Amino acid sequence: PVGCGDITVWTGGAGTENWADTDNWSTGAVPGPGDIVQLTRGNVFLDADAVVYALYQVSEDSAPDTLTIDGGAVFTLGTPAAFEKVEAVKTIRTDVVKVGDGEIFFPCTEPCPGSNVPPWVNGHWILDQATVRGTEVLVNLGEITVVPGGNVLFDISIENVAEPGLPGGEMLIQGVAIAAHDVLNAGNLVISATGSLSVAGMFTNAADGVVDLAGDLTGSGAF
Repeated sequence: PVGCGDITVWTGGAGTENWADTDNWSTGAVPGPGDIVQLTRGNVFLDADAVVYALYQVSEDSAPDTLTIDGGAVFTLGTPAAFEKVEAVKTIRTDVVKVGDGEIFFPCTEPCPGSNVPPWVNGHWILDQATVRGTEVLVNLGEITVVPGGNVLFDISIENVAEPGLPGGEMLIQGVAIAAHDVLNAGNLVISATGSLSVAGMFTNAADGVVDLAGDLTGSGAF
């Protein structure tokens, strides 16, 4: 399919953090629906709608790099496709994705050959006024934070999973979070005194799941 193996690398050559600056990209053009985007250094700011095939981050140092989505922008990953040549990683594998006011959308289209895993988080998502939407299951192997005062809609099923011996599978809800579908917690779910999680589907806490509840956990589904 279109996009598999086509890589557009963020170089930061324009000297700005602006996604829309063509000189910041290895191809001299802003990535589009057929491109796998690789972020390798520095911070990137996106404040207009964008569609790419997949997103992968290969940090060149130990400092966390941040992709910030704001200004009501909708960031669409045109397929939940694996980046097969690097650990078969799916869609977003970034140090930090910060959504101030915007949306991340995972449409369900044909993946690259051999891909059989859902969209996943393997980094730290920091969500404020955000929507995360898709037709599959979002697997959190990293960390998702809903900040104090935040209002976040997860219009996608969520699996919060801690891998044995590895950090991750952490969800920290400090604001208002609404899960429109099922939530499976097999990691660590913390709802602070300022936070609330409302689940419209089924909430399941697995045998190895931990819930630290100081705020509200409610829903119309089965608990």
